[in-house]
Amino acid sequence: MDFKNLQYESLSYIICNLQKNFKLYCEKCLKPYKLTNGLYFYLIYINKNRNCSLNDVSTEFEVDKAHTTRTISRLEQDGYIEKIQNPNDSRAFQLRVTDKGEEVLGDIKNIFSKWDNRIKKEFSDTEYKELVKNLHVVKDIKTAVEEE
Repeated sequence: MDFKNLQYESLSYIICNLQKNFKLYCEKCLKPYKLTNGLYFYLIYINKNRNCSLNDVSTEFEVDKAHTTRTISRLEQDGYIEKIQNPNDSRAFQLRVTDKGEEVLGDIKNIFSKWDNRIKKEFSDTEYKELVKNLHVVKDIKTAVEEE
């Protein structure tokens, strides 16, 4: 690979830049909510997986329990989620999104849609669907890499 043309030829380079751009976009849009990079994905996960546990969250994001605890505490402190005692295990908690969190999730959905719509402008409908399909293939390769 010619490193002079890395930015044009390397899928890794392109994905890293795409991620950086999306992260900066989200940080700017979510600043009023005090949601830094990554926090909104926790909120989305908890919303999709009502009554999930701290363990569930740690497993999903492949992070240690201490990191998850700090992140959940931050979301709880800001009023976006609540911890409810697990009725089957008094030592464990279930996580739920609050009404305030639901409002923010609506805004996050709009922010994501704006980003997507900006990208869609560059493609025909067929090209965009093909792009999304191909990106899902690339995303799922992670498992194959771990098996090698």
